[in-house]
Amino acid sequence: MPDSMELLMEEARQLSRTLESVVVSIHRITSTDNGADGREQLWLYLADHGAWRALAEARHVLALAMDRQLGEEASAALVADVEYWSGPVA
Repeated sequence: MPDSMELLMEEARQLSRTLESVVVSIHRITSTDNGADGREQLWLYLADHGAWRALAEARHVLALAMDRQLGEEASAALVADVEYWSGPVA
């Protein structure tokens, strides 16, 4: 497997803007102790403001770039041991 891969400028721009928006927004929401109101604000941001959708789109952009350059099998192998949330779910 190669040590590096390239992104098209538009892919890099989209990933960078999405991550910047989501990370800074979550930091702003959670940087003060708002208790239940903070959790509600976080949920509103993630669900209603479209952060989930933006992250899913960013994941898709990266997955396509990885598949294009590494191949689908190698791309899948890179995320094979990802840890997922194991706590309670809705």
